[in-house]
Amino acid sequence: MNVLVAFDANIPDERNRAIYQRCKALIETANATLVIKKSAEMPDLILNAGWVVRSRYPGRIGLFIECVKQLRLKHYDLLYFWQFPFFIYAFLIGRLFKHKGLRTCLESQHSPFYYIDAGRAKGTLGLMAGKLMVFLAKLIYKRFDIHVVMSHGTTQGLSRWLIDEFGVSQNSILASPNGVSLDIIGAESSQDSVLVDTENWFDIGYIGTISPGKGAELLEMANIIRQRVPVSRVTMAGPLRGIGVDEINNCEVSYLGVLPHSAALKLMSECDLCVFLGDGRFQDNVIAHPGKLLEYMALGRPFIAPRFEGVSGFIEVDDHLLYEPENVEEAIGLIEWHYQNRSESASIGGRLKENVKEYDWNKLNSMVLCALEEKVFE
Repeated sequence: MNVLVAFDANIPDERNRAIYQRCKALIETANATLVIKKSAEMPDLILNAGWVVRSRYPGRIGLFIECVKQLRLKHYDLLYFWQFPFFIYAFLIGRLFKHKGLRTCLESQHSPFYYIDAGRAKGTLGLMAGKLMVFLAKLIYKRFDIHVVMSHGTTQGLSRWLIDEFGVSQNSILASPNGVSLDIIGAESSQDSVLVDTENWFDIGYIGTISPGKGAELLEMANIIRQRVPVSRVTMAGPLRGIGVDEINNCEVSYLGVLPHSAALKLMSECDLCVFLGDGRFQDNVIAHPGKLLEYMALGRPFIAPRFEGVSGFIEVDDHLLYEPENVEEAIGLIEWHYQNRSESASIGGRLKENVKEYDWNKLNSMVLCALEEKVFE
């Protein structure tokens, strides 16, 4: 199977990220050529893993031109791409080379409604652009041959949304959950300590983007947590979006900024309880497969999280882990329970570490690539 992979963004140097893992798996095992934008940043492990072509011209137009050039130079069975605005160009490429047997595959980790939620934060023009993206997705998505979807099944979560809202055929969907690289977790978590004096505190950690609707709720909860659990210490790390450092400094929270991935893993491993928060009014949060949640599990850390559909799919038994979205009192009650039952809480973390093994990236990538080849040649 010859695959042309078009990537319309920077690939993050975090080996647990789905984008990193899929790109690496495709160019290592699927006889693939990866085409990237002229200015794209790329980890060395990706650049050295296989055949990578950097576009001669800038922007998405440059990526489009380079893809057309590669398809004229060599026969490819499949054009593989992600949902970013490049899906519009990919649709045109698919039409241009359909007569040569080229099939198209779109990988989705978010619903197109993500464009609306993200655009709303940028003002009126951003919201209008988001609505335009959703309109175009409703016209185009159903015309792609294959959809690799971050979902627990072809009738659940994002898969169901694509079928119901965007006219995608269920038969075209390959559903695969988010994953975690267990060997990386073991290696990178053995770093120098991030927290100090951990014996005297009940450490609560949030690692990830901090923005309204994602993580910022912990700032409002921190003072109440400190009152209910006086020995608690809340630590947050990650990029800020739509929120300032001053807002964090005014709360009972220690903010460590953006940490290298190895240090972030170490911070998670040192916490007694980790937290994932998301506002259910942001549609994508409900079906999301949070990568940090899987890292918490792989490190054997108990956590609390909203009872969202995407999150619940990773939890075999709800051992004092999930709370109803927006129910702050229930969330704080769970934090109190983990503090009062620290031995049982640690045992829950051990069970999570065992259960997460089925989401190892090596296993998931192998399953996706085998199923993808069957779809291409069926």
